[in-house]
Amino acid sequence: AQAPADVKMPPPQTPIDDLTPSLDVEDFFVHIYEATNEDGWTNVQEKFDKDAVEHDGRICYRFSGCGSCMTRLKFVVSTPLPANSLMIRPEVSSRSMSEITGLLHTEYKHQINPGDAVVELVDDEKNAESLRGYAMRQILESPSVSQSVDKLEDKEESEWNSYWARMIVRRDVPELGMAAMVVLPIGRRHTVVFQVGAVKAYTLTVQPHEEPGKVIVAHVMFLPFSAYPTWATQHFSRLAKVEQTNFMRYLKAHDLQRLCEIDSTYYTVLHLRGCNRGVPLLPFASDDGPLDAADSSNVVAIAAEDGADSYWIRWADRTFTFEAYLRQLLQRCGIELKVFTELSGKKLVPYQVAVVTHAWESCKDQVIAAFHKQQRAYRRMNGGVSAPRVGEAQQARFQHADPRPKSSCFVRSSCDMGALGSLVVRKTFIDMSDSDYTEGNRQGWIGANNQVGGALMRSSTADF
Repeated sequence: AQAPADVKMPPPQTPIDDLTPSLDVEDFFVHIYEATNEDGWTNVQEKFDKDAVEHDGRICYRFSGCGSCMTRLKFVVSTPLPANSLMIRPEVSSRSMSEITGLLHTEYKHQINPGDAVVELVDDEKNAESLRGYAMRQILESPSVSQSVDKLEDKEESEWNSYWARMIVRRDVPELGMAAMVVLPIGRRHTVVFQVGAVKAYTLTVQPHEEPGKVIVAHVMFLPFSAYPTWATQHFSRLAKVEQTNFMRYLKAHDLQRLCEIDSTYYTVLHLRGCNRGVPLLPFASDDGPLDAADSSNVVAIAAEDGADSYWIRWADRTFTFEAYLRQLLQRCGIELKVFTELSGKKLVPYQVAVVTHAWESCKDQVIAAFHKQQRAYRRMNGGVSAPRVGEAQQARFQHADPRPKSSCFVRSSCDMGALGSLVVRKTFIDMSDSDYTEGNRQGWIGANNQVGGALMRSSTADF
């Protein structure tokens, strides 16, 4: 049945990822690195407490090309541990998210790359201080408006109290001795977005202090305002104290030093050497076609210890990297070992790969034995005494990469923001002027014509 002509019908529901800006991770990091320097930041505090040390409790702001007010909270903590070791990678332990930030309980799900994993964040109802800090950030990062009479159902409210995110920890970036951590919400289409509901990307940097035994911690928030909200300074001060308390509690954990030691040796870098007469060979497999039809110049047989012949074939692809070769060798030999080509977001040189240390130790003998067979076959096919060999590198070597140019904005929206209607700003409230039905209004959210202010922002109130 059709609706009466005088009844205005809401538009079709729009997937949340179409209303929420997607995010370029590398562009985002370029902007976050700016939190470690003072250029372009304006200090909003007229003076510090007489007992405060430099950087401690400082609140600064600057504007990004995305139309947001970047606000930085900085404080100083004492610790004998190096600054770049304080951010524990999520695959080692996800506690650095829960305890350093005082946000939500974090559960590790699966790994993407070293220091880069998917986690699930859930409200920790037992930690009132954690929830208070989390609520403060939600209100500060999304303009507070009066709660609608039509309250959300419990199911919809809990949707933002449990969400998936991509947690990335990088060391020695942007400079040696520093570290950075970002937590990026994952949308319903498994894309990394800047904001899902009231949840925004979370960022934290740690750098050495000029005084030994101290580090500087900086938390950057992205506020959807065209000017710094002076009314929020008091809240920022309280939030900085909450986060400093959380960080100091984290540093006092009895097993933190053990976690730092585990993290520092969590990966082993392998390298390939001795390819003087060409790249290494692979065990012959059924995918290579019938053995009797293979070109004899590309296949060689060696006798195994049990008397059976072992056949090896030349590398067939035009391009060769150690990572591609090792993956094929492991697959053909039935050995399970994950292989990575980067560390801390930096690409390793083509003849190096990274592997998890404890996984490598469990299959090391198998890999070395396979390489010994490969060396025998290689010498028989190519002559000479040298042959490719695998070993553990003393240090990681990275490909040269020019500094990534800073883009004007690190987010992009896939929806037509103009279709949401024009906005009327009244003090700290944002109202839709010509649309009674939007995806946001239906669920208790309001639209925002600001790329990092979030296309969806929660209607809520808070009393701190």
